[in-house]
Amino acid sequence: MAAHEPAKMIFTAEQKRRAIERELTFRRRVYARMVETGKMTKAAKDEQIAIFEAIGADYAAAETSERLI
Repeated sequence: MAAHEPAKMIFTAEQKRRAIERELTFRRRVYARMVETGKMTKAAKDEQIAIFEAIGADYAAAETSERLI
């Protein structure tokens, strides 16, 4: 019997941007604790947050384009 593949879901740029915003809220809180406990450097925290902020900006730009379609 062949494995059943889940249906492929399609998400809008707005949905993706909102998910990134939720993830950023979570990561800011968790990473701050990790820096406090010495499990992450401040530089690593700042870099990771910046990456997710850039992803959010990309989706915000895509969201604008989707509205024009």
